[in-house]
Amino acid sequence: HARSLAACAENSGWNADEEGERYRMVLLGHAERCATAADGVRQAAKRLTD
Repeated sequence: HARSLAACAENSGWNADEEGERYRMVLLGHAERCATAADGVRQAAKRLTD
């Protein structure tokens, strides 16, 4: 999910104006939070299987 959001944010159509850039930054922030959450889930799963 995080990779899809980041790929969407990389689309050059977002930065045509200030509002588009703001939306792009929101997407990137969400992508970062998703990646962090996924990492936490992986760590928890690893701990449960150890």
